[in-house]
Amino acid sequence: MLKFAVSFILMCTSFDSYSQDQALLFEISGKELRFPSYAFGTFHMLCESDFVLSDSIKSKLQATEQLVLELDMDNPKMMGAMMAGIKMKNGTVLKDLYSKSDYDILEKYFVDSLNLSLNSMASFKPFLLYSLIIPQLLDCSVVAFELELMKIAKMQSKEVFGLETFEFQMGIFDSIPYKKQAEYLLENIRDSKASRKEMQNLFKMYLSKDISGLENLIAKSDQMFKDFEDILLTKRNIDWISKIKDFSKTKSTFFAVGAGHLSGTNGILQLLKNEGYTIKAIE
Repeated sequence: MLKFAVSFILMCTSFDSYSQDQALLFEISGKELRFPSYAFGTFHMLCESDFVLSDSIKSKLQATEQLVLELDMDNPKMMGAMMAGIKMKNGTVLKDLYSKSDYDILEKYFVDSLNLSLNSMASFKPFLLYSLIIPQLLDCSVVAFELELMKIAKMQSKEVFGLETFEFQMGIFDSIPYKKQAEYLLENIRDSKASRKEMQNLFKMYLSKDISGLENLIAKSDQMFKDFEDILLTKRNIDWISKIKDFSKTKSTFFAVGAGHLSGTNGILQLLKNEGYTIKAIE
């Protein structure tokens, strides 16, 4: 059930390393760095009532010179890229991916639960439609963690950069068969009560920094993470390391990425450690 949730919110995860630290904020120092930088794991969407930045996070963000997210979310070209990238290729539409009865289930859910019509989203990648049901699964008003961090950075006159482009991220979703995405989306909708319970458990574990609990919950999920770990996680993390090094070498930087990118053998913390950097858990 959770395979779609894990991939969307954490952009996949592996918790083999650093799980003992029970932390989401880490200091990056050593090697050629004159000043430390920081890596923070986000939960891309949080309940508004639970969105709180600790004093440590605020102080480290304040102390750095720039904010780097997965995407440069204040890029003026992003909206145009978004409009071009959200659609499936080759004229594929949602009805091509479902039987009539399954499509009817999807359409009814969007109308009854979200008050939305699928007509205007007929060509959208199924993976992206999942973002629309997250507030229902969390059962709350949500905020986007990265947008809130960006607002603070802008108030502090910091520049905001991205490790990837929106075009690149949409290309990732084009590499995952649309039919698979459609199946994952429908599965979460078919048993929305179970999906809601699992999503809320995932959310609570993130807030409590219960890395072991996250690992156990993810281990019970189905095949999406296992099937697409390489393109959703491993290759991206490896590609990010040279960029993280470049950003950190020139300025003290606050990196904020999906929490799942931090840990594990192929997580950015271990990859940076392999490069000779010192990694220290803050909180």
